[in-house]
Amino acid sequence: MTEGRVAIIGAGPSGAIALETFLAEGFSDVVVFERQRVVGGTWNLDEHLGFKNESPIIGTDPDENNDEAVSIPLKILDGTSNRERVTTFSKKRSNHCASSLYPQVETNVLAELMAFSNKALPNDYLKTSLEKYEIEDTFRSHETIRNYVSQLFTDRMHLVQLNTNVEKAWQPDGPGGKWKLILSRASEKYVEYFTEYFDFLYVANGRFSVPNIPSIEGLKEAVSILPKGSVIHTKEFRDPSEYRDKTVAFVGSGFSNIDLVHLTQNAGAKLPIHLSLRSVLQVAVPGFAQPWIQAHPQVKSIKATNKGSKLTLVFADETELSDVDVLILGTGYKYSYPFLDDYVKRFGGGLTDNGGRRSKNLFWSTWWKFDASLAVSSSITDSVFWAFLERQSQATAGVWKKPRKTWPTLEEAEAWEEARLSKGLKDFHMWWPYFDELFTALAQHGNHDPGDVDRYLPLMNKGFEIKGRYWKKLADDWLETHPDDAETYNKTLGFLENRIITKIGL
Repeated sequence: MTEGRVAIIGAGPSGAIALETFLAEGFSDVVVFERQRVVGGTWNLDEHLGFKNESPIIGTDPDENNDEAVSIPLKILDGTSNRERVTTFSKKRSNHCASSLYPQVETNVLAELMAFSNKALPNDYLKTSLEKYEIEDTFRSHETIRNYVSQLFTDRMHLVQLNTNVEKAWQPDGPGGKWKLILSRASEKYVEYFTEYFDFLYVANGRFSVPNIPSIEGLKEAVSILPKGSVIHTKEFRDPSEYRDKTVAFVGSGFSNIDLVHLTQNAGAKLPIHLSLRSVLQVAVPGFAQPWIQAHPQVKSIKATNKGSKLTLVFADETELSDVDVLILGTGYKYSYPFLDDYVKRFGGGLTDNGGRRSKNLFWSTWWKFDASLAVSSSITDSVFWAFLERQSQATAGVWKKPRKTWPTLEEAEAWEEARLSKGLKDFHMWWPYFDELFTALAQHGNHDPGDVDRYLPLMNKGFEIKGRYWKKLADDWLETHPDDAETYNKTLGFLENRIITKIGL
């Protein structure tokens, strides 16, 4: 057995494979902390969590939409007490605890990329897959993924502490010392705070909790005037029928926006549906190139009009769109580590920059460069496929089993950062198309087999091709019955093609 206590923060896919890996590698004292009352992480719907977000994510001060650390009892902070009960609750935290899923969601990549090596995904999506894509084994529903993750915990729930939030984590003696965690557990009457110590900290809290709200001129003022629900983030999207007969505009070019635009159109929103974006991946073009979509440049400013009941959008080219009923921001999510920020920022900055939209100070996107006893999973955008999550946990287990003197050093990490920057690769959360380099490095540090590192890009592109054909068929079928929309289609297609930033894959 390997000595040392391990804390895993999060019981989603990353936490599930980390727990399995650490136990298999001989770590006998492993605890998983999950702030929800169920395992499954991102893949839980409102009904699974038992609550939904009742207050708007985008309030009157959208620039401050962060997952902030809550107030902690002084006796817990100063160490004079190891357990305290208080009756104060943080309402702001509940926004980010809420589900990010809409009920119709399916995976964006093929099933082979959404499973770990020890257990394949069940093929219970056969009928839907055949109807939509004319291929048997393609994508999966959110329910399949949730059940899959939950089953990974089946025999290990005694190692999981649910309804337990990590409020603060730091090393009282600095890098090289033990990790002190302040945890909280809420009941209907009070919140109980307590402390525990660990040798290793594995952060697996995912990256789909805290919405990224763009800085748009007039957004704060408009939201304070408009009816509730006039401006939402895609995290709040649930029932597309709410937008029937309404003029809807979307912002952003992510894959979730493709799903939501199509759902909104099918539910009877006014056509055309409007789409504002700055750039787009080539593989996403067929999804947005629809005859009923009108594309626009980036939104420059927003104002409430018609006595505060409608929106007017001003775009970067100074054109305007008036009488908008609903603006939906598909602008992604932030990396968020509020429990670590105060501590890690003492050592050359935190784990994120650019307002939480990029990860940093993580050697090979995994280990904190000042002390590898802290590892962060899901730190790259490409963690949408789970081989990366598995390789991270394997590599981390391998590093932690070695004598500390053999761990990655600060000098090694900074040399790696400089080499990456010299190649113009400044976004440390982006690895496409260098998966082979990343997986090989993780394997070397963890002393494990990197596996077939060349299989992932073809599988990713195969999934994009399948969805692309499906989206193109939708456009062609529409034009057969609505030939007058050909001009709008050609304009939208040309607009998108002029804003492609990546030719292949992610």
